[in-house]
This record gives sequence, structure tokens and C-alpha cells, in this order.
Amino acid sequence: MKLTAKQRLVDTAVYVAFLATVGVGIGGGYLFRGDVMPWFGLRSKSGSNKAKTTIYTCGMHPQVRQSEPGFCPICQMKLTPVGGGKKAGKGRGRILYWRAPMNPREIYDGPGKTAMGMDRVPVYEHPDTSSLRIDPATVQLQGVRYVRATKRGLAKTIRAVGHIDYDERTISVVSARVSGWIEELYVNSIGRRVKRGDPLVALYSPELVSTQEEYLLALKYKRILKDKLFSQVMKETPELANVVARRLELWDVSKGQIRRLAKSGKIRRRLVLHAKTAGIVIEKPTFKGRYVKAGQKLFTLADLSTVWVYAHLYESDLLWVSLGQEATMELSIPGDIATSRPLRRRFRGTVKYIYPFMDETTRTLRIRLEFDNKDGILRPGMYTTISLFAKRPAAVVVPRSAVLHSGKRDIVLIALRGGRFLPREVVVGTSDYANDVEILRGLAAGERLVANPNFLIASESRLREVLHKLRIYSNTGPKPQHQPTPAPRPTSKPTPASRPTSKPTPASRPTSKPRQEKRR
Repeated sequence: MKLTAKQRLVDTAVYVAFLATVGVGIGGGYLFRGDVMPWFGLRSKSGSNKAKTTIYTCGMHPQVRQSEPGFCPICQMKLTPVGGGKKAGKGRGRILYWRAPMNPREIYDGPGKTAMGMDRVPVYEHPDTSSLRIDPATVQLQGVRYVRATKRGLAKTIRAVGHIDYDERTISVVSARVSGWIEELYVNSIGRRVKRGDPLVALYSPELVSTQEEYLLALKYKRILKDKLFSQVMKETPELANVVARRLELWDVSKGQIRRLAKSGKIRRRLVLHAKTAGIVIEKPTFKGRYVKAGQKLFTLADLSTVWVYAHLYESDLLWVSLGQEATMELSIPGDIATSRPLRRRFRGTVKYIYPFMDETTRTLRIRLEFDNKDGILRPGMYTTISLFAKRPAAVVVPRSAVLHSGKRDIVLIALRGGRFLPREVVVGTSDYANDVEILRGLAAGERLVANPNFLIASESRLREVLHKLRIYSNTGPKPQHQPTPAPRPTSKPTPASRPTSKPTPASRPTSKPRQEKRR
């Protein structure tokens, strides 16, 4: 069936209209999505949100992540945008330092792994409301100085007063092991130097005499009983002699004296006690003719070839002292007789012991040092000056003046670009005499900070605002100490102006206490 020209024209018009409708629908969809002709600036609502989605986080607490700007709920610092858009990461500035993602106070100089094996997070320099901005002219007028945090070991010399004492390891006591009377004193004065083996005292003891007789009798039985019928007695007799000889040895009778006694057969009335060590007699609580009991002390000897020195240190110096540390001691000794000038002499020793308790009265810690005294110049009881050169391990070091003390926390001011200063909390360690302190946490080596932050006193209101966001100050301000005095209530009947009155009006009458309103 052939279509007429009119029917073909109608079919063509319907087909063209259908194609036009489909084309308009597709083009409108692309146009409103914003993917076609982006130069028109048309964006749908969903496309705009997707392109501008930004996550805000805290520089000190990365676990805080919000979709809207605001302040950190932990430290009250302003949240900074990170990630999301096409411009994320631009404008961050230079990297100040690297820190641990879980511990913001764990700071490093460069990238790498933390102590927990996690990747270090860079911290960029960027201006925000947590920093303090001061006009450069004001900074120059105040004479603000800047320093760099360095990594080195602090060193200082600790000086303390010490006194010389005996080396307790060289002290020996000579005592009587048997009761008796002192018949002779060979050393009869304190301070006398004796050598090993020198006689000290001669002691007469009846017990010692009877024991010698028993020993000689046991030896006599041993020589007489040689018959086979008494073989058992012959076996027991040597044992009896040995028991008696052992008893004599316990009473400080030497083996040589026992052999001479067995050879000569003569009983010695006196027992001579000899010095077992060389030294100086420092105690002699006995005299000639005195009766002494077993165990009573007769002499005390001390060897002065080495001496101990006790020094007292303050609590702030405890971290600087360790066992085996070298020390120097200065002492004034008599010099030339003609000039009558004392000589200063130095001795070198080591720290041998640090006592585990403090002196509650002086709040000091006692340490013990050991010095050689071969020439005998150092004498117990002398006072001297001890010098300890101590050095700490390498750590981040800043001047003491660069740290602001707020009572509970310590703050340093990081110098940023554009005249901005960022307060940062740090943990301060020990210090030396050169007014340098260790920063244990919160600061990295190479950072630039203010050396004299006291210039910010003029900007105290702004500094309080910044520190408030760091939770240094409380959220509430100071409360007024006094309540305002309420104004006096007006009288119900006013006083005529023409009538003079001798009494003052209630408004002008002075009152010691403010009139309080009655409760309704």
C-alpha cells in the first residue's frame, strides 16, 4: 500500500517531534547536572556539596573530625580544614615539625616511624585564631629576640661542702677473747701508727694458763701410752690434744706459740695480742692493770691510705649525680713557713655511693666519695669543697627566659611568619647554671621561638584569649569581690523646698549599712 505525499509528510513531522522531545530531555538533564557547559556556572545542589565537602580537624587532636568549622572540644583550638576538595592541601605553608598521630607531644625533627611503629604526621605553619598577632613595629620597639631550639646535652659543675671521714672498710678492732688483767701496754697513746704484727698489749688470764696445762698433759699421755693394750686410748689422746690446741687458737694464741709450748713445755703466763692490720690507733679505751672481760674492746685501728668524703646535695641536683662520677676536691694545706701562705691542692676521686634517703631537716641528699691518701695529707674531720662536673644526655634545649610559667603548665611562643606567635605547651626538664632548660616534650630542635616573651604583657588581654583556647585559664572570669551598694529608697512625702530643715534628707543622710529591699 503506497502512502500518499500528505501521509508521508505527517509521519515525518511526528518522527521529528519525537526526536526533538528526546533531545531536549537529555540536554536538559546534562545542563542541570552541570557537566555540560561548565562555563555557565550552573551547578546542581548535589554536585556543589560533593565538590565543596571539607573535613575539619584539630592540629593537636587528629581524632577530632567534623564536617563544619568550629573549635576542638578538647583544647578549644580552632579546627582547620583538611582533605575533601580539589584544593585540599594547598596553602599549608612550610612544615614546622613531625609528631606522632596518637600523641601530639611526641615531636620529631623529620619524617619516619614513631616509637609505636606509626607514620609521623607533619604539622604545617598556618595562621589561625589560636595564634597571637602583634604589629611588627611594636615587636621591634619592644626589642623582641628570637632563638632556635637546639639539641645538645646540658653540663654544669655542682659545688658542695664535704667533710673527710675514715674508710670504714679499713677499720679493725682489737678485743680480748679471754678474761684477764692487762699487765703491759705496748701502745699507750691515740694517734700512734702501728704496723701489722706489732705487739699491742700483754694479757694475764688464769683460764689461759689452765688451758696450756691441759694441752701439755694431753701431750704427756700421748708419749706414755705406747702399749698395745691401750691402743684405743692412744687413738683418743691425739684428738684430745687437738681439741685443746684449737681452744688456744680461738683465744688468739698463734700456731707458732702452740708449737713452742709443745716443744719447751713451759707455760706462758701472759698472752701478747698483735696488730692484724696496719693503721692509726683511733681508740684506746683501756689502761695498764685493768681487768677486761672476754669480748671487751681494747684498740681500734684505721688505715688512712684511703679516706671517705661525705657531701650534701640539694634536691635539684639529684639528676646530675651518678655512681662512678669523677669529682674534684680542693683543700688548703700549710705552705711555706717564710710566707705563711696556705697552698690550694686538688685531689681527684669518684662517687661510690648515693644514700637512698634525704635529710628531713636540711632537705639535702648525702653522697659518699672515695679519695686516695697515700701521703697522709687528708685527715678525718677536715672540711673541704667538692666539685662535680656533670653532663646530661642530648635533649632539646632553650633559654630559661623563653618559657612562660602559668602555674600548672609551661608555655613557649613559637614565632610564625607575618608577626604571629603560637603558644604551645611543653614539658620542662632540668636546667643548668647558664639559664638553659631541657624540653622533654612539645618542641623540636630547630624551631624558632621568642627568647623574651615578657613583652606580651602589653597584649595581656589578647594573650589570655589565646591561652584560654589552650585551656590554660578557666572558662569563667573572676568574680567581683564586693556587691554594689543599692541606692536609698525615695521617701513617700517629699520635703518642701521652701521650708528649711535641720535634719538631712534621706538621700543625703549617711548610712553605714545599705537598706535592703523587703521580700515580697
